[in-house]
Amino acid sequence: MTTLYVYRRFWGRHIGLLAFLTLVFVYGCFELWRAARAPSGDTSNGVMFGVIFVGGSLFAVRQTLQDHRDLVISLLRNDSDGTLTASVFDRLRAVEISAPASAFTDWRVYRKPIGRRGAAYFIHVDCALWPRPLRFDLKPGTDLTGLRSLAPEAVADFEGPVAPAKA
Repeated sequence: MTTLYVYRRFWGRHIGLLAFLTLVFVYGCFELWRAARAPSGDTSNGVMFGVIFVGGSLFAVRQTLQDHRDLVISLLRNDSDGTLTASVFDRLRAVEISAPASAFTDWRVYRKPIGRRGAAYFIHVDCALWPRPLRFDLKPGTDLTGLRSLAPEAVADFEGPVAPAKA
């Protein structure tokens, strides 16, 4: 098995973020409980913070799971028969997809705008065994050697606008 792509530190970031959001949710529930148990008086601050923390944490968990959906965590090639095995994040777990290289088609670069000047780059690929396009996150420092062997045009399109100017 040859490793073609690995999204390093994905699980640590993902689990850490979900743990933090769980703590925020628990704190929001505590604030709501404390406001409900307080003697009569002004409890609007506790209710306000509780609602904001509970609602915000639930929204952030939903967005995180949606943003990480269809993200490829690793891509391996079996050297004996050339099949590719992709580990894809789907909801709360990773799913293994094994298919011949010909099942992965239409490799393309996708630029996701972030704020006014920022952008995140992905390589999208259609797979016959998956209902939506698979996404390879191209963080700075990602080793593109393995992807270059599968999709040289997409990697070249990515390196064109993003690669730092050579001195």
